[in-house]
Amino acid sequence: MRGGETPVRVTAALWLACAWTGYAADEPGISLCEAPVTETARKYLGTPYARAGEAPERGFDCSGFTKYVFSESCGFTLPRSSYEQAKRGVKIGKEALQPGDLVVFREPRRLHMGLYLGEGKFIHSPNRRGKVRVESLESGHFKRTFKEGRRVIEPVDLTGIYQWAREVEAPPETPQPVVKKRVGAKRAAMRKAPGNGTGTASRRKAATRRATKKSAPR
Repeated sequence: MRGGETPVRVTAALWLACAWTGYAADEPGISLCEAPVTETARKYLGTPYARAGEAPERGFDCSGFTKYVFSESCGFTLPRSSYEQAKRGVKIGKEALQPGDLVVFREPRRLHMGLYLGEGKFIHSPNRRGKVRVESLESGHFKRTFKEGRRVIEPVDLTGIYQWAREVEAPPETPQPVVKKRVGAKRAAMRKAPGNGTGTASRRKAATRRATKKSAPR
């Protein structure tokens, strides 16, 4: 650690990073743009399932739906496949789910993705015979196949935060007093003394000497 950087400063920088990403030390974090994600997801209730679909015009498969919702609601790009989406963010237990978290189900030979809405409900694009709909995590099939939740956390560059912390906690510079150069009393007296070429008396004497020289006979 460089001189002037204190543990308090580093702690403050990390705290800010956690606040900006929605991640805190005592909980796994907060989903990105929580309200817009769930609101956007509900707009597509009833959209038909389409294999490899990732747009409402064509339809959605499960991971295409979650990818599209995150992208449209807050510009965040999830991976395309359910396996890659299931690696993003941090793992969340069912009891800790919050609106906007991804929910992951273990199906035969694949993973299934959905988006948690709150109160034990989630929204997803189920299968080729279905449409985007809301289901309960406690329903028989989904209760058995629930694997985990994933809370997506936006990565952050700490460089700027550390710089900010250094600037905030750096002690303010103490302005140096401006010292005016003073003429010593002795020097000032010498300037005013007769014969130094300064002062009214010395000027009068010099003028008298010049006049005397001019009037003296040669």
